[in-house]
Amino acid sequence: MSKRGLVLGAGGVVGYAWTVCALRRLEMETGWDPRKADLVMGTSAGSILATALAAGVSTSDLLESLRKSVRRGSAPDSRDHLPPRPYWRPLSLSMVRAGLRREIPFHAAMVGLLPEGRGDSAILARAVDKLVPEGRWVDHPNCLVVAVDCESGKRVAFGRDEHTSSREAVRASCAVPGWYAPIEIGGRRYMDGGAVSPTSLDLVEHEALDEVYVISPLTSTRYIRASSVGEFFERGLRHVMSGALEREVLRCERAGKRVLRIEPTAPELTLMGANFMDPRRRASMLDAWFPA
Repeated sequence: MSKRGLVLGAGGVVGYAWTVCALRRLEMETGWDPRKADLVMGTSAGSILATALAAGVSTSDLLESLRKSVRRGSAPDSRDHLPPRPYWRPLSLSMVRAGLRREIPFHAAMVGLLPEGRGDSAILARAVDKLVPEGRWVDHPNCLVVAVDCESGKRVAFGRDEHTSSREAVRASCAVPGWYAPIEIGGRRYMDGGAVSPTSLDLVEHEALDEVYVISPLTSTRYIRASSVGEFFERGLRHVMSGALEREVLRCERAGKRVLRIEPTAPELTLMGANFMDPRRRASMLDAWFPA
C-alpha cells in the first residue's frame, strides 16, 4: 500500500474554517480518512487541525465544532478581527540581518520588522489541552508542527527537529507576527511557521511517502484580481506564498512524491476576504461548502 502524507497550511481564523471544510469534503469524495495519514504536518492554523487529527478527531466532529463556534459568534461590539495594540519594538532585527545575508527568504526577513505582538494565545492552549494531556506530545508516530525561530528565521518541525509538548508547539506555530506574542520554548522564541512558508511542504521531501495531500488556504493556483486596498495587499501576500509552494511542490515531485494540492477557488477567495483573522467571515464560507 502507498504511504500518504497530509500537510495543512497556514491561514488564520478564516483559513482554519476553510481547511475544516476542505478536509470534510476530501473524505466525503475520496473515502479516505485523514486520520489515517502516515504523516500529518501542520503550520499555524493547520497545526491545530494536524494535532486534532493525530489525536483521533474525525472530520465530521471538526465540522460540527466549527458550526457550533460560528453559531456562538462574537459579541456585537467585539474587535476580535483586529489585533491587540502591539509593542513598539520590532519583532526580530536578527531576522532582518539573516535576510541581508541571504540565509532566509526576503519576505521572511521583513517579518522581523513588524512590531512584536502582545496577544494571548491561551485559547489555543485550552483547545489543545482537550486533545492531548498537558505536557505531552500527541500519540501519533509522525505528527509535525512547524514554527519559526525568531532569532535565526529558520523553520523548526516540532516532533522531529525539536521536542516539546503539543500545547506549546501549537501556540508557537500560531503566534502570528504582530498579533500574538512569540512563545519561548527551551530558551528560544518561536513564532508562526507561516512567516516563512505557507505549508513547509519541503520539510517532508525526504520522508518515506508516496503521495502527499496539501491543503493550503493561503495560496492559489491562479492570480485573482483585487477589488479593494485590503485585497491588494492580501493578493500580494498570496502571490508570494503561492510561489513558495510551487517551488516546494517541485522539490517533492523530484523526490518521487505525488503531490495533490487543494487551494481556494476565486469564489472562495471572495468569501474569505482580505483579513484572514476575521472570524465573521466563517459563516458565509461554511454555508457555501455545506449549506444548512
